[in-house]
Amino acid sequence: DDHRIHFFPSQSDEVIEQLLTHAYLSIQPSGQEGLPAMAFEAMGHGTAPLVSDSESHRKALHGTGFTFRPSKDLKNRLEDLLRREDHVREVGEEGRAIMETEFSWAGVTDKIESVYQTARH
Repeated sequence: DDHRIHFFPSQSDEVIEQLLTHAYLSIQPSGQEGLPAMAFEAMGHGTAPLVSDSESHRKALHGTGFTFRPSKDLKNRLEDLLRREDHVREVGEEGRAIMETEFSWAGVTDKIESVYQTARH
């Protein structure tokens, strides 16, 4: 039993926000989810995501975060990332920056305005 790893039952939005703000990693083992919403939420809080290795996950994470092959190397990947705290924190901050530029209301609005400006000219 590793005291650094916790599993939580269903929680309120406020508790989830606190957990994501203070988490070291957010793990999403689903291999079938096309859009990793939980990983996005973690990234928005500066927490690095560890997701199953699929093309849709790699594309959605914009080159940040960590992946593992389901049923093959989750244990090894976790052990590795638990030893690399500085790198994991850095990747978490990269994820936060991506969420702010790519998915925040300001970032999305800028992209929409750019499309309209291009279409007008």
